[in-house]
Amino acid sequence: MNGNFRKVVKAVLVISQFAFSWKHEQPPPGSVRNAYKYTPIPSSLQLRQVILIHRHGDRSQISQNLGTNFPVQLEITEKWKSLLPNKDMLNAMLSAARLVDSDTDYIDSSCSDIKDKVYIGRDREKFPYGQLTDLGAHQLITVGQQLRNRYLENLQLDSLKDDFSSSVICRSTNICRTMQSICCLLYGLLDVENNKKPNKLHLPKISYRAKPDETMYSEAGGPCI
Repeated sequence: MNGNFRKVVKAVLVISQFAFSWKHEQPPPGSVRNAYKYTPIPSSLQLRQVILIHRHGDRSQISQNLGTNFPVQLEITEKWKSLLPNKDMLNAMLSAARLVDSDTDYIDSSCSDIKDKVYIGRDREKFPYGQLTDLGAHQLITVGQQLRNRYLENLQLDSLKDDFSSSVICRSTNICRTMQSICCLLYGLLDVENNKKPNKLHLPKISYRAKPDETMYSEAGGPCI
Protein backbone atom coordinates (compact mmCIF):
# COMPACT_ATOMS: atom_id res chain seq x y z
CA MET A 1 0.00 0.00 0.00
CA ASN A 2 2.74 2.44 1.01
CA GLY A 3 4.81 1.39 -1.99
CA ASN A 4 1.92 2.11 -4.36
CA PHE A 5 1.34 5.47 -2.68
CA ARG A 6 5.00 6.41 -3.17
CA LYS A 7 4.75 5.50 -6.86
CA VAL A 8 1.69 7.72 -7.24
CA VAL A 9 3.38 10.63 -5.47
CA LYS A 10 6.51 10.18 -7.58
CA ALA A 11 4.38 10.24 -10.73
CA VAL A 12 2.64 13.43 -9.59
CA LEU A 13 5.97 15.11 -8.89
CA VAL A 14 7.33 14.09 -12.29
CA ILE A 15 4.23 15.50 -13.98
CA SER A 16 4.62 18.75 -12.01
CA GLN A 17 8.25 19.08 -13.07
CA PHE A 18 7.29 18.39 -16.69
CA ALA A 19 4.56 21.03 -16.50
CA PHE A 20 7.04 23.60 -15.23
CA SER A 21 9.34 22.84 -18.16
CA TRP A 22 6.75 23.71 -20.79
CA LYS A 23 7.72 26.61 -23.00
CA HIS A 24 5.03 29.27 -23.41
CA GLU A 25 4.93 29.59 -27.17
CA GLN A 26 2.63 32.03 -28.95
CA PRO A 27 1.23 31.52 -32.46
CA PRO A 28 3.18 33.33 -35.21
CA PRO A 29 1.79 36.69 -36.42
CA GLY A 30 -1.00 36.34 -38.95
CA SER A 31 -1.54 32.65 -38.24
CA VAL A 32 -4.96 33.18 -36.66
CA ARG A 33 -6.34 35.27 -39.50
CA ASN A 34 -5.26 32.82 -42.19
CA ALA A 35 -5.65 29.54 -40.33
CA TYR A 36 -9.18 28.62 -41.38
CA LYS A 37 -11.42 28.74 -44.43
CA TYR A 38 -15.14 28.92 -43.77
CA THR A 39 -18.01 28.02 -46.07
CA PRO A 40 -20.09 31.16 -46.59
CA ILE A 41 -23.69 31.10 -45.46
CA PRO A 42 -26.35 31.15 -48.20
CA SER A 43 -27.17 34.63 -49.50
CA SER A 44 -30.79 34.15 -48.44
CA LEU A 45 -29.76 33.78 -44.78
CA GLN A 46 -28.24 36.17 -42.29
CA LEU A 47 -26.34 35.30 -39.13
CA ARG A 48 -27.96 37.26 -36.30
CA GLN A 49 -26.73 35.72 -33.06
CA VAL A 50 -24.06 33.42 -31.63
CA ILE A 51 -24.21 31.66 -28.25
CA LEU A 52 -20.79 30.59 -27.00
CA ILE A 53 -19.91 28.37 -24.02
CA HIS A 54 -16.21 27.95 -23.27
CA ARG A 55 -13.79 26.88 -20.56
CA HIS A 56 -11.00 28.86 -18.97
CA GLY A 57 -7.43 28.81 -20.22
CA ASP A 58 -4.35 27.13 -18.78
CA ARG A 59 -4.21 27.46 -14.99
CA SER A 60 -1.86 26.86 -12.10
CA GLN A 61 -2.35 23.77 -9.96
CA ILE A 62 -5.36 23.97 -7.62
CA SER A 63 -4.17 21.88 -4.67
CA GLN A 64 -1.53 23.54 -2.51
CA ASN A 65 -0.39 20.26 -0.98
CA LEU A 66 -0.67 16.50 -1.15
CA GLY A 67 -1.85 15.88 2.39
CA THR A 68 0.05 16.48 5.60
CA ASN A 69 3.15 14.64 4.34
CA PHE A 70 3.60 17.02 1.41
CA PRO A 71 2.77 20.56 2.60
CA VAL A 72 2.91 23.78 0.60
CA GLN A 73 6.38 24.38 -0.84
CA LEU A 74 7.63 27.94 -1.27
CA GLU A 75 9.58 26.96 -4.38
CA ILE A 76 6.43 25.71 -6.15
CA THR A 77 4.41 28.73 -5.00
CA GLU A 78 6.99 31.16 -6.40
CA LYS A 79 7.21 29.20 -9.64
CA TRP A 80 3.48 29.52 -10.21
CA LYS A 81 3.61 33.24 -9.40
CA SER A 82 6.23 33.68 -12.11
CA LEU A 83 3.92 32.03 -14.68
CA LEU A 84 0.90 34.28 -14.04
CA PRO A 85 -0.03 37.28 -16.23
CA ASN A 86 2.09 40.40 -15.73
CA LYS A 87 0.78 43.92 -15.13
CA ASP A 88 0.47 44.70 -18.84
CA MET A 89 -1.69 41.64 -19.41
CA LEU A 90 -3.89 42.47 -16.41
CA ASN A 91 -4.41 45.97 -17.83
CA ALA A 92 -5.26 44.42 -21.20
CA MET A 93 -7.96 42.35 -19.50
CA LEU A 94 -9.54 45.45 -17.98
CA SER A 95 -9.41 47.26 -21.32
CA ALA A 96 -11.75 44.68 -22.87
CA ALA A 97 -14.59 44.32 -20.37
CA ARG A 98 -16.25 45.53 -17.20
CA LEU A 99 -16.42 43.13 -14.27
CA VAL A 100 -19.69 43.76 -12.46
CA ASP A 101 -21.40 42.18 -9.49
CA SER A 102 -24.94 41.22 -10.43
CA ASP A 103 -26.25 42.96 -7.31
CA THR A 104 -24.33 46.23 -7.54
CA ASP A 105 -23.70 46.64 -11.30
CA TYR A 106 -20.26 48.05 -10.65
CA ILE A 107 -16.84 47.13 -9.36
CA ASP A 108 -14.89 49.37 -7.00
CA SER A 109 -12.68 51.52 -9.25
CA SER A 110 -10.83 53.09 -6.33
CA CYS A 111 -8.49 50.09 -5.96
CA SER A 112 -4.90 51.25 -6.27
CA ASP A 113 -3.48 47.83 -7.15
CA ILE A 114 -4.35 46.37 -10.55
CA LYS A 115 -4.53 42.91 -8.96
CA ASP A 116 -7.37 44.06 -6.70
CA LYS A 117 -9.38 44.92 -9.83
CA VAL A 118 -8.75 41.65 -11.65
CA TYR A 119 -8.51 39.06 -8.87
CA ILE A 120 -12.00 39.52 -7.49
CA GLY A 121 -13.32 35.95 -7.57
CA ARG A 122 -14.15 34.03 -4.43
CA ASP A 123 -10.90 32.05 -4.85
CA ARG A 124 -8.63 35.12 -4.80
CA GLU A 125 -7.27 34.22 -1.36
CA LYS A 126 -5.78 31.02 -2.86
CA PHE A 127 -3.46 33.04 -5.14
CA PRO A 128 -1.39 31.85 -7.00
CA TYR A 129 -3.09 28.44 -6.94
CA GLY A 130 -5.91 27.73 -9.38
CA GLN A 131 -5.22 30.98 -11.27
CA LEU A 132 -5.09 31.72 -15.00
CA THR A 133 -1.51 31.60 -16.27
CA ASP A 134 0.03 33.91 -18.86
CA LEU A 135 -0.18 31.02 -21.30
CA GLY A 136 -3.88 30.65 -20.50
CA ALA A 137 -4.45 34.36 -21.10
CA HIS A 138 -2.84 34.17 -24.55
CA GLN A 139 -4.81 31.01 -25.34
CA LEU A 140 -8.10 32.85 -24.83
CA ILE A 141 -6.95 35.91 -26.76
CA THR A 142 -6.22 33.56 -29.65
CA VAL A 143 -9.68 31.99 -29.30
CA GLY A 144 -11.20 35.47 -29.43
CA GLN A 145 -9.23 36.28 -32.59
CA GLN A 146 -10.41 33.04 -34.19
CA LEU A 147 -14.02 33.86 -33.32
CA ARG A 148 -13.64 37.34 -34.79
CA ASN A 149 -12.17 35.87 -37.96
CA ARG A 150 -15.00 33.38 -38.27
CA TYR A 151 -18.08 35.33 -37.29
CA LEU A 152 -17.24 38.94 -38.10
CA GLU A 153 -14.87 38.76 -41.03
CA ASN A 154 -16.08 35.57 -42.75
CA LEU A 155 -19.72 35.06 -41.77
CA GLN A 156 -20.55 38.77 -41.48
CA LEU A 157 -22.21 38.76 -38.08
CA ASP A 158 -23.57 42.29 -37.96
CA SER A 159 -24.94 42.44 -34.41
CA LEU A 160 -21.63 43.65 -32.93
CA LYS A 161 -21.94 47.40 -32.95
CA ASP A 162 -19.86 50.22 -31.47
CA ASP A 163 -21.79 49.92 -28.23
CA PHE A 164 -20.51 46.51 -27.22
CA SER A 165 -22.37 46.73 -23.90
CA SER A 166 -25.67 46.09 -25.66
CA SER A 167 -24.55 43.55 -28.28
CA VAL A 168 -22.38 41.25 -26.12
CA ILE A 169 -23.74 39.58 -22.97
CA CYS A 170 -21.34 37.67 -20.73
CA ARG A 171 -21.90 35.50 -17.66
CA SER A 172 -19.14 33.91 -15.58
CA THR A 173 -18.77 31.85 -12.46
CA ASN A 174 -17.33 33.74 -9.50
CA ILE A 175 -13.83 32.39 -10.07
CA CYS A 176 -10.81 34.53 -10.96
CA ARG A 177 -9.60 32.34 -13.83
CA THR A 178 -13.01 32.15 -15.51
CA MET A 179 -13.64 35.90 -15.39
CA GLN A 180 -10.13 36.65 -16.62
CA SER A 181 -10.54 34.12 -19.44
CA ILE A 182 -13.63 35.96 -20.71
CA CYS A 183 -11.74 39.27 -20.55
CA CYS A 184 -8.97 37.79 -22.69
CA LEU A 185 -11.42 36.26 -25.17
CA LEU A 186 -13.12 39.64 -25.55
CA TYR A 187 -9.74 41.32 -26.01
CA GLY A 188 -9.19 39.16 -29.08
CA LEU A 189 -12.78 39.21 -30.29
CA LEU A 190 -13.12 43.01 -30.17
CA ASP A 191 -9.58 43.50 -31.51
CA VAL A 192 -8.84 45.92 -28.67
CA GLU A 193 -5.13 46.00 -29.42
CA ASN A 194 -5.61 47.41 -32.93
CA ASN A 195 -8.73 49.49 -32.39
CA LYS A 196 -9.00 52.85 -30.74
CA LYS A 197 -9.42 52.20 -27.02
CA PRO A 198 -13.19 51.91 -26.53
CA ASN A 199 -15.12 53.99 -24.05
CA LYS A 200 -15.31 52.07 -20.78
CA LEU A 201 -19.06 52.59 -20.64
CA HIS A 202 -19.43 50.86 -24.01
CA LEU A 203 -17.53 47.72 -23.05
CA PRO A 204 -19.31 44.40 -22.43
CA LYS A 205 -20.22 43.56 -18.86
CA ILE A 206 -19.14 40.27 -17.32
CA SER A 207 -21.74 39.43 -14.70
CA TYR A 208 -21.11 37.00 -11.86
CA ARG A 209 -22.91 35.95 -8.68
CA ALA A 210 -22.04 35.27 -5.07
CA LYS A 211 -21.57 31.60 -4.22
CA PRO A 212 -24.99 31.09 -2.52
CA ASP A 213 -26.73 32.47 -5.62
CA GLU A 214 -24.72 30.59 -8.23
CA THR A 215 -26.75 28.48 -10.66
CA MET A 216 -24.06 27.37 -13.11
CA TYR A 217 -22.61 24.47 -11.13
CA SER A 218 -23.84 22.45 -8.18
CA GLU A 219 -20.64 22.61 -6.13
CA ALA A 220 -21.37 26.24 -5.27
CA GLY A 221 -24.30 25.14 -3.15
CA GLY A 222 -26.85 27.30 -4.97
CA PRO A 223 -29.95 26.19 -6.91
CA CYS A 224 -28.20 24.70 -9.95
CA ILE A 225 -30.61 24.67 -12.92
